[in-house]
Amino acid sequence: MIFVFIICMITFVAQQRNGSVPVGASLTVQDGVEPWLSPSGDYAFGFKQIQGKDNFVLSILYAKIPDQTIIWYPQTNPTVSKGSKVKLINRRGFVLSDPQEKELWSSRSISHVAYGVMNDTCNFVIVDNDSVNLWESFNNPADTMLPTQALQRGGVINSKLSQTNFSKERFQLRLLQDGNLVLNSRDIAFDFAYAPYYESKTDDPSNSSNSGSQMFFDATGHMACGFNNVCNLKIERPNCECPQGFSLQDPNDRNDDCKIDFTPRCDEGAPNENLGFIELNNVNWPQSDYMRVTPIDEQGCKNNCKEDYFCAVVIYNNIVCSKKRLPLNNGRKGTSEISKALVKIRKGELPPHIPTKFPGEKKDQKTLITIISTLLGSPVFINLMLIGAIFVGFFMNYRKKDKKSLSK
Repeated sequence: MIFVFIICMITFVAQQRNGSVPVGASLTVQDGVEPWLSPSGDYAFGFKQIQGKDNFVLSILYAKIPDQTIIWYPQTNPTVSKGSKVKLINRRGFVLSDPQEKELWSSRSISHVAYGVMNDTCNFVIVDNDSVNLWESFNNPADTMLPTQALQRGGVINSKLSQTNFSKERFQLRLLQDGNLVLNSRDIAFDFAYAPYYESKTDDPSNSSNSGSQMFFDATGHMACGFNNVCNLKIERPNCECPQGFSLQDPNDRNDDCKIDFTPRCDEGAPNENLGFIELNNVNWPQSDYMRVTPIDEQGCKNNCKEDYFCAVVIYNNIVCSKKRLPLNNGRKGTSEISKALVKIRKGELPPHIPTKFPGEKKDQKTLITIISTLLGSPVFINLMLIGAIFVGFFMNYRKKDKKSLSK
């Protein structure tokens, strides 16, 4: 019996080195219990003590940093006391129970469970005998999104009340069923979502295939395109591209900031015939306006920008002149942008616009994905995220998901 026990323990340790967790394995909140680690040891699944001696939260966390930041936790009853237990059960998945064995939460995997895996993307996956994922922590986010994680239509990310209280707070990021990405507050008592204070407007009621279907944080951790850069939505896959009049700061990184090829001087005021404009069709940086002039004609809009040292770009639409200063953010290019962008230049100084080519580019991509990073930690952070990350780095797809392209 001792020999069999030793063999079982060796097998379990070997499995843990691969991040694999067998059916029947469990973790109990008590001293000396080690969490389940990913193969690299970077991520851990287990219980973390929070404020107070008898307060613990079932979580996935960064295991190698001093603070051991919590990345995931159940959205219902995540805080437990000593003696509580989580167990991987066949046809049930994860089951979290209190010291009296009262069930507090479960992953509700009803099919046959083969094993679980804490992998190096920080995604805990429960798998069946056919290697089909029955449940993933990535598909049940708490307040954090990670590289390679996607939020599907109907997905919700909630902020938490505080660093030590993991109850749902009043702020939400939601990808609605119509493809619109929104930030909104909610009534905590009744879980009622109020009208959004930010929306991407990526829904198309006339053609659902043109609506956003997924929010995705790419594997490099990039948040969209850099300052002055533009997300090109006309091609198969969203791609960052410096518009004419700008060039990449780092020629090897298409997602980097773009620098303007024209440097304004304070002594250039009106009238100045040395200044001109490059016209860009279907390009806009919609969140970079600092002044709007209306009613005005196009020539008047250009003259107004020439006279303004801070004006780098104007968007002219009918009788509205929207003035923008550097740096520009949330740039996008597509047929939905019907305004005309006018980039201010000094005549005779503009180099020819040569699109940058990168190794490994493919022309047959068929999947559009949204690239974004979202962490809802507090009201202050949400507003910063809204102003910064969302506006700098929001891509939404305009075609349906093609699984073959995504697998590449």
